[in-house]
Amino acid sequence: MAITEEENHVPNPNIGDAEEDDYEDVEDDEDEEDDLQDQRTPQSEESRLSQQRFKLENLFQRLSSERVPLRVHDVVIKGNTKTKDWVIEAEMEGIKSATTMQELLQAASVANAKLQGLEIFDSVNITLDSGPPELPGTANVIIEVSETERKLSGEFGVYTKPTGLHLEEVAGSQLLGIGLIWQMRDHGSRLIGDIMSIRDFRLSSPISSISPYLGSCQTMTSSWTVEGALKYKNGLGYGDIWNGSLAYGPNQTSEMSVGVFVPHFKGWLTPVVARVFMFSQDWQEFSSYKERLVGTSLGLFSTEHHDLAYTLGWRILTDPLQISSISIRRQLGHGLLSSLKYTFKLDMRNSPDRPTKGYAFLSSTQLAGLTPGDRSLRFLRQEFDFRFAIPFGFYHAALNFGISAGVIFPWGPGFLNKPSPLPDRFFLGGDFSPVCTLGGPTTLWGFRTRGLGPAEPRREIRGGDGDDNADPSRRDYIGGDLSVTAFGDLSFDLPIKWLRERGIHGHVFAGAGNIAKLTENEYRHFSHRKFLESFRTSMGCGIVIPTKLFRLEGNFYYILRRHENDRGKTGFRFSFSAPS
Repeated sequence: MAITEEENHVPNPNIGDAEEDDYEDVEDDEDEEDDLQDQRTPQSEESRLSQQRFKLENLFQRLSSERVPLRVHDVVIKGNTKTKDWVIEAEMEGIKSATTMQELLQAASVANAKLQGLEIFDSVNITLDSGPPELPGTANVIIEVSETERKLSGEFGVYTKPTGLHLEEVAGSQLLGIGLIWQMRDHGSRLIGDIMSIRDFRLSSPISSISPYLGSCQTMTSSWTVEGALKYKNGLGYGDIWNGSLAYGPNQTSEMSVGVFVPHFKGWLTPVVARVFMFSQDWQEFSSYKERLVGTSLGLFSTEHHDLAYTLGWRILTDPLQISSISIRRQLGHGLLSSLKYTFKLDMRNSPDRPTKGYAFLSSTQLAGLTPGDRSLRFLRQEFDFRFAIPFGFYHAALNFGISAGVIFPWGPGFLNKPSPLPDRFFLGGDFSPVCTLGGPTTLWGFRTRGLGPAEPRREIRGGDGDDNADPSRRDYIGGDLSVTAFGDLSFDLPIKWLRERGIHGHVFAGAGNIAKLTENEYRHFSHRKFLESFRTSMGCGIVIPTKLFRLEGNFYYILRRHENDRGKTGFRFSFSAPS
């Protein structure tokens, strides 16, 4: 007998739920049909843009209100036909360690800037894509680069150096030149007339290429040089930049050098910099000698704030006119320079050209005499430089003040009786601004290059040929072992709107400095009171015209205190300064 549901009715508690599930399935089917209908209906351009704008707004709102967890699953590199993958990956450390979307976006921006800074790519594009579906919360980073086609470039120019221009002894120093520059590319050449700024040795700067490894040097007044440079990029695929440079100036500075810069080498955490050079400098106008240095330099360690370099060179000092003073003649001859130089630099100012707030500090230590032998130059040279800027809150006014100090002392057997090497001593003078430069005690407003400090009369030559340098009334500036300078500079906007919009502003300033000899037992006669009382001082005012390449000043200098043999003069002069 068949048993029907009516005859044997048993309540089933699941029947109602099944009916509800069937009803929901019907609704889902209807929604899917509606979606398919919407897909078949083409969206207008405005609705599509509105939908994308809505999604972007939601994304930006979420990024600004909360941290979105995200990690990088893979980094894909495309477009590098010659450049090694690890050269690009070395700039991706921040991307690989990102744990949120915000950190990833910031790291991608930094990595893009670093890759562009290698100067071996014409373009760099970084794309963030979603990771594998089975790994939610992940992203793939796609880096697409386009290697530069112009691997070979060159520059040729005739430069003039205004009075007081200085080559700083810190990495990244600049050399200004005004003249015609001939730029050569592998796809043609062109002639341009411009005001050039040749930056660091990595960019084929002739004169400043070895300044990070040598002592400070100042260019001669009213001089000119002919300079040429060639640069070849990424020859080995390591991001390497090879460059050779040649500079020649009659009766002044000449240099020939060849070097290579590798941003990242396997096993090295910092860039590798090596250079072979031959450098000569004519100081006959100021100190009756010529200097020639032939050698090599190697950058051992370099980061944002730290730099360690080694220099090995053979130095020759000569006196072609044979008019030098007794102290200069004792220094003539050959010497071996083998030195390590460590530089710490921290610059927290808001602008290198016109700082209105912040501070900067530089410490430089050079230890020479790392090779045995009587010809080895043994000395310890220490410099400190401190800058501070205080804003006033009106007319964009700010007070910049700074103090610099340096000391050099020989070491080794009998060092108390020995003099310090002449080219490595401290010399003061030059009208370039200390506001935008960091490099130890070098400048003092109103005084000429090497225009103050210890000086000795030159040797008198009977029946001379009339050379100005052979004038017996002239003296040789022999520098000092201790140098201290200080300055204050108050800058302010001018009342004319056209000048303010272009950054042209006025300033009033004052400076003081002094040099003393400590070696050859002179430290026994050193008196702090006499040293402070013999400070040279000056003050003045002027107008500053900042440019992208340098700082041009037209100043009136007034000498407050000078000594008999100092070369300082009250008057109006122009000066150029390059930010360090």
